[in-house]
Amino acid sequence: MPKFALPAIVHSTSRCLILGTLPGDQSLAAQFYYLHPRNQFWRIMQAVFADEPGLTSVTRAAFLARHQLALWDVLHAAERVGSLDTAITNPIPNDFQTFFTANPAIQKVGLNGMKAQQLFMRLVWPNLTSELQSRLELVGLPSTSPANTQAFAKKVEAWMWLRNALGA
Repeated sequence: MPKFALPAIVHSTSRCLILGTLPGDQSLAAQFYYLHPRNQFWRIMQAVFADEPGLTSVTRAAFLARHQLALWDVLHAAERVGSLDTAITNPIPNDFQTFFTANPAIQKVGLNGMKAQQLFMRLVWPNLTSELQSRLELVGLPSTSPANTQAFAKKVEAWMWLRNALGA
């Protein structure tokens, strides 16, 4: 059974896009990003920006706007049993040519985890115009998923790239 992406969260102030692969089952059920209780995304964002993202989709969307962040996924749809990225088959990417054209202030892209990096480079990057490719800075970041057992402090250290990229 196919699973489909959530809509992008993007604001007129967004300068950096963070991309995951495809929301997990709990996030899809709640219709908001990174809602598995053990996913460290929101804790990492709080540590990077020294700011509380809150617990609701409204406060978290406001947090993203405040810090000039957009949030989306590489995939528009895929087959996947459960929530693990390793279970993804038949991936279909989101329309990034249209997205980046409509959001010209976004010049930096953080890829949340190896699978997001691999899928983006294989399915998206070759199809972007050379103009977009030259505009975008891509950075691979350690996955915030509970499947990535790297120490929290190491993840935060890598994700500090966001703060530096935005001049925060």
